[in-house]
Amino acid sequence: MTTTIHILGEEGRAEAVRLVSALSLDKKWTVVIKRKTKQRTLNQNALYWKWVGIVAAETGHTPDDIHEWAKPQFLTPKVIVIDDVERRIYSTKNLTTEEMTAYMDAFNAWSVSEMGIGLPIPEERMMHGNQAP
Repeated sequence: MTTTIHILGEEGRAEAVRLVSALSLDKKWTVVIKRKTKQRTLNQNALYWKWVGIVAAETGHTPDDIHEWAKPQFLTPKVIVIDDVERRIYSTKNLTTEEMTAYMDAFNAWSVSEMGIGLPIPEERMMHGNQAP
């Protein structure tokens, strides 16, 4: 049995308590509670790929090459172990908006400081005092 409950108020909390209380104690259960976060936005993704394209054009690499190089540089890997073989997976696909912002901040800083390539920052970010998406 897998159940997902989104708790927005007292009714959702009561439903979660009811479900946990109804679990059979004859079996082992895993209950995970985590804060709901937003997945990276389409605007973040579009801007990131614009940046990757700019760096690729400036360096003579493909956008995919820049993206594959950047992921292990600026992301924390998800570690998967199968048959005692550890594999580190780097992906931007399931990042939250905050995680994508941190990744893009690091990418932007690298681009400017190490490559000398300035990347465009959306105007709405500058008006709010933020430096990157």
